[in-house]
Amino acid sequence: MADMLKNPWVIGILSSVIAGLILLRIGKARSSTEKENKAMSFLSPGQVIRELDKLPPLQRESAAKSYDGIPVSLEVTLEDAFHDPTMGKPRIIMLHKRNYQISTFVDLEQYPEFRVMKKGHKFRVEAEIASAALGDMTLKNCKFYF
Repeated sequence: MADMLKNPWVIGILSSVIAGLILLRIGKARSSTEKENKAMSFLSPGQVIRELDKLPPLQRESAAKSYDGIPVSLEVTLEDAFHDPTMGKPRIIMLHKRNYQISTFVDLEQYPEFRVMKKGHKFRVEAEIASAALGDMTLKNCKFYF
């Protein structure tokens, strides 16, 4: 074994393997850090409302449009649901931290849980902001986790 470690070929191969393992470990660490940073980049309705509230009233509408498409991940409770005849889909109303109203349309084929869900049921939604205002937020491209 000691003779093998004197061979420059064996040392080169071992060095390459060790370097590869170190780089693999660094890559995994970076990947998990990037995932954590992405998760931390989500906004809350409270943050959006506070930012809009700081603006002069006539600037709020145009500023609210800048939130379109920004990702959110929220723990919510079901507040209400009703069929919206203009969209042909049910609209659900959710509350975040009991005071921020959030709404979206749902596809009952994809999320049949909403057919039997009672008011106050807690779940998580990951989505993009469709529109934001001082009193509420509408979401699009939602994924629900029950």
